[in-house]
Amino acid sequence: MPYTIGTRDRDKLTIQVSAMDNKQIDVEKIMSMVIAQLKKKTEQHLGRIVDYAVLTVPQHFHGAATSSAMYAGKLARLEIMDDTVSEPVAAAVAHGLHRKLHEDRGALVLRIGGDTTDASIVTLWDGSLEIIGYEDDPFLGGDDFDQRIMDYFVELIKTKHDKDITQDRVALARLRTACERAKKALSSEDHVQVSIESLYDGVDFLEMLLQSEFEELNDELCGKVIALVDKAMVQYELRRTSSTRLS
Repeated sequence: MPYTIGTRDRDKLTIQVSAMDNKQIDVEKIMSMVIAQLKKKTEQHLGRIVDYAVLTVPQHFHGAATSSAMYAGKLARLEIMDDTVSEPVAAAVAHGLHRKLHEDRGALVLRIGGDTTDASIVTLWDGSLEIIGYEDDPFLGGDDFDQRIMDYFVELIKTKHDKDITQDRVALARLRTACERAKKALSSEDHVQVSIESLYDGVDFLEMLLQSEFEELNDELCGKVIALVDKAMVQYELRRTSSTRLS
C-alpha cells in the first residue's frame, strides 16, 4: 500500500499520513473526514442542515468494522440511526425494489467499485429486503479495467512514437484519468476518442478506442465478474430450495 499501517492501543489501526508530517491518524478519524465531506455535499444539494443519517456498509462488514463505521459517523457530527443497512439492500431500496419485488423473486445487485466487486441476490422476505446469496472479490474492481486500457495505450505509444512513459508519474496519471473517462463513455457508446494534449515529451496523444476493443482487453476480468454472479445465484437457488422444502 502507498501508506504505512500501524496500531495504537492494540486494537486501533492507524495510518501514517506523509502530507501531515507523518502523523499517525486513527482509521475512524479518516473515515469521519470522508463522511463529513459527504455531509457537506448533501447539505449543499438539499439546501438545509443534515443531522441524522442511516449508515450503509459493505455486506461483509460485521462486529468491529460496523462499530468503527458508526463511530466515524458520530465523529462527523451526525446522529447515526441504530441499525446499519448493507450496501446491496440500500441499492435495492434506491431503485424501489422494496415496492416492486415479489416474495418469490430475487434481484441481482452487482457492484463494481474502484478496488472491490461483489454480487448479491436481494429478495423480499416477510416484508423486508434480505440478502440470499452473496459473493465478493476484494481484489477486483474498476481500477483493474482502467489498467488494462492503460497497458494497451502505453504499448501503443511505445510502438508508434518510440516513447516509454512508464517512469513519468504525471503522464501516467493523466492517461489513467483519460482511460477512466473512456471506460464510462463506452457504457453508452460504441467508440470513444481518447485525447491528451502534450502527454509526454511533446507528443500529443489521440487514439480511438472501440467498445469491442475494450471488451477484448477486459475479457478475463469480465469472466471473473460473471463467475461471482454465478456463485451468488447458486447460493440463492440453494437457499430458496431449502426454504421451500422446510415450508
